[in-house]
Amino acid sequence: TRITVRARCNKPLVRVTAELAQGDPPKPPQVISPLGEDPRRFTYVIEKLMDDRTVLFTLADADGVKTREPMRLTLAALEDRRPELAVQLRGIGSAITPQASIPAAGRVDDDYGIAKIWFEHAVDKQEPKNEAIAVPPAAATHYDLTRTLDVRPLGLKPGQKIAFAVKAEDRFDLTGRPNAGTSDRWVVDVVTPEQLRTMLQSRELVLRQRFESLIKDVTDIRDSLARVDFKPHSNLPAAKPPTPSKGAEPGDKPDAPAQPSPERAAAQRLLQIQWSQQNSRKSAYETAGLAEAFLQIREELINNRVDTEELKLRLDDGIAKPLQRVAGQMFPELDRRLDRLQLVAPDPVQGGEGLQAALQQVDGILLVMRQVLGRMIELEDYNEAVELLKSILQAEQKLHDQTKRLHKDKLRDLLEK
Repeated sequence: TRITVRARCNKPLVRVTAELAQGDPPKPPQVISPLGEDPRRFTYVIEKLMDDRTVLFTLADADGVKTREPMRLTLAALEDRRPELAVQLRGIGSAITPQASIPAAGRVDDDYGIAKIWFEHAVDKQEPKNEAIAVPPAAATHYDLTRTLDVRPLGLKPGQKIAFAVKAEDRFDLTGRPNAGTSDRWVVDVVTPEQLRTMLQSRELVLRQRFESLIKDVTDIRDSLARVDFKPHSNLPAAKPPTPSKGAEPGDKPDAPAQPSPERAAAQRLLQIQWSQQNSRKSAYETAGLAEAFLQIREELINNRVDTEELKLRLDDGIAKPLQRVAGQMFPELDRRLDRLQLVAPDPVQGGEGLQAALQQVDGILLVMRQVLGRMIELEDYNEAVELLKSILQAEQKLHDQTKRLHKDKLRDLLEK
């Protein structure tokens, strides 16, 4: 920053000296003349404030009186920081195909202005190369980034690795070079389309196992709610038959068993409902995570250009969207019904009606989840069909080779005769 200090004194001045309190090596004091139109005023200019600075001003007035102690002016310099990049990849995993597109999205911030943004990428141990992304306007201190790196022009081969990052420079021009910031650095393997499909299918099978466990958890919630009985005392263990107390005389009547109170029965029902609600909220969170994971697989297929319309519809309409509806609509509705059920838990009549409403909602959730599981299982059927087709093609090729060999053998026999 270029700084101009403007000062005014209570008496006319004849001379002002300005001296830096620190400096290596120390600089000689600078003599400042008062302003001609008003000798009580003077100015002092700092061309570049590169670091913290304390200036000592010694004043001498027209009467020959000097300041006993110099007047101190302390300035703190804020360092021009490097650009900050909060950039993430979406729809790209640990491996890509040679025809992939790598999408990056996020934001770039700088305290005084962004000069340029670019991709830096390097294949194996080759020298890094740059690909420009944007040149923001001169005054821009914030830039929303949405850009894709197409790796097809790089001519990648399966077995290679590619490392890349997003970088940015600011407009700092007071030293040799501007400040540069970088995002996280990503390293991915280059694989064939078949290898990538196999990796994604393996990931989907792991997700399916998690989903099967989640269905079991929701079934347990349903079973727990079904055991909540709003009939008086019926949800409590049956009392044991009375036994005669020691020392009882023949003909004495046994003591009557103690009847559980309605308050105790209502408290036990409330605990069961709260347990079900707590676990339903946990299941909703896990369902949303599974939906996001399947959308990630779909995006990886698209970004690696190995997708088909059938696969996209299956992962999107058949799996991800129903799971989003379960997590975002059906589980919250169950939560609201369980809230109402807790309020009426002491009343057997209203509680019974609320329980049926909650059970109906859980049944609806399980119905959709089992339909989604059926779409997940289709992957095995599809893989079996692919393997069967491969075996048929291999058998056909083997038969073709054998036929060619037989023809050659017969032709050789004829020539020899």
